[in-house]
Amino acid sequence: MRGLFCSVFLAIVLASVNPVVAFDEYGSVAGQIVFDGAIPQPRIIARQGSGPVPQEPAVDVFDESLLIDKDSHGVANVFVWPVKVPSIHPRYRSRELEAALMTFDGRRVEPRCLLLETGQKLSFHANSGTIATAYLRTLFNQGWHVAVLDKHGLDVSLPPFNREERHPIRLTSNLQPWLEGWIKLSDHPYAALSDIEGRFQINWLPAGEYQFMVWHEKAGYLARRLPVTVRDRKITRIEELTITAKDVAAKQ
Repeated sequence: MRGLFCSVFLAIVLASVNPVVAFDEYGSVAGQIVFDGAIPQPRIIARQGSGPVPQEPAVDVFDESLLIDKDSHGVANVFVWPVKVPSIHPRYRSRELEAALMTFDGRRVEPRCLLLETGQKLSFHANSGTIATAYLRTLFNQGWHVAVLDKHGLDVSLPPFNREERHPIRLTSNLQPWLEGWIKLSDHPYAALSDIEGRFQINWLPAGEYQFMVWHEKAGYLARRLPVTVRDRKITRIEELTITAKDVAAKQ
């Protein structure tokens, strides 16, 4: 019995002095989403001065729901996340979550798409001279409808959400109907958002079998429960996913 105790104690000591033990069996997932076809011309969704508030918007507002890079045809703002994660890497468990910020400038919300974790604060800020409203409709958390006013940099902060939302949350405004944004709320740090070239990468995932969701606001789900195998210290590259004009038209 004493020998067993000593062996267990020694294993604990070795694990504590050798951090490599805790970092074994983790890998990455990467991929790209591209637009297949001729890039559509951006359309105006709100004319200058056509809003309910005088002089808003200050300039014409173009639809930014489908952002395509002209060189790579990559599609930005595509959400990618695993359906279920068995554990969290130590480097994520030990970090502090900084408050996320969405800014209104009278014609858009920046960033338009945002990744948020449970327990992470979300704040709204209005640029100089801006009056806006923000409405978040949630399924598993309390929804919010807040006024965001320019008060010399004073932000409006929401209490942290405590439950994951299975699908992206839409942010809208009843004062400026052209304002729109999307938030993916997860209970883990393994969600990703594609960049301007449509590329994404998720690191430090526990090795194993996963099912991934891939979603874009104009095309909907590009993949539901896409099977992906994550291997230890390897980058698993998902086959290129595409959005077509037909996909976008189907959601209009």
